Amino acid sequence: MTALPDFRLETHFAKWEVTARHHMTASDAETMRLGELLAMASDADREGFERMGLGYTETWGAPDLRAEIAGTYAGSSAGDILCFAGASEGIFAANTVLLDKGSHAIVVTPNYQSHESLPLAICEATGVPLEAGDGWSLDIDRIGRAIRPNTKLVTINFPHNPTGAILPLERYRALIELCRHHGLWILHDEIFHGLGPHGAAHLPFVADEYEGTSKNCPDFGATVS
Repeated sequence: MTALPDFRLETHFAKWEVTARHHMTASDAETMRLGELLAMASDADREGFERMGLGYTETWGAPDLRAEIAGTYAGSSAGDILCFAGASEGIFAANTVLLDKGSHAIVVTPNYQSHESLPLAICEATGVPLEAGDGWSLDIDRIGRAIRPNTKLVTINFPHNPTGAILPLERYRALIELCRHHGLWILHDEIFHGLGPHGAAHLPFVADEYEGTSKNCPDFGATVS
């Protein structure tokens, strides 16, 4: 693999995020104070947090953390979960494991920069833009036309960053069926799952919808947070 391209988004943030007078580009939700978070915990959970050591844990992630994450999915167990030190590490691992120089990837654009630049650092990649005139939705037929014999991965991101768009459920399932037919992996960056306008209908997690592929690959859904 060649040297990774400059992560220009983070380079920009490193220079301006904490020095600019006004910050109008944040993609994260308003945070809570630690005390506010612990006030919602049970006595046992609060005590566990206060007594927690800061040493290393298991390579795959702390067992109780993995079990808690698995509980957000309909059909997963702790053994299906792998924890990373932040979303960027997970995105890097997914791309480097699933792709090689002979592969082809399809990426919905715009997207978080590493979802676009990492595939391009490994292999050929095709960007499929969201349709601005269609509520920033995704043309599934256009994804289909971008598929090649060596395509391995389709990367999506809903609720979408930066538009906030949520793909209609029927299009989401049409995309999954298309990938199932061609035996493609789906990398779904679901970091904003649950965020959106009041009453927004959120998509089911891809790991609960995509049971496998025609090439007998296990499903791959990424909930990165």
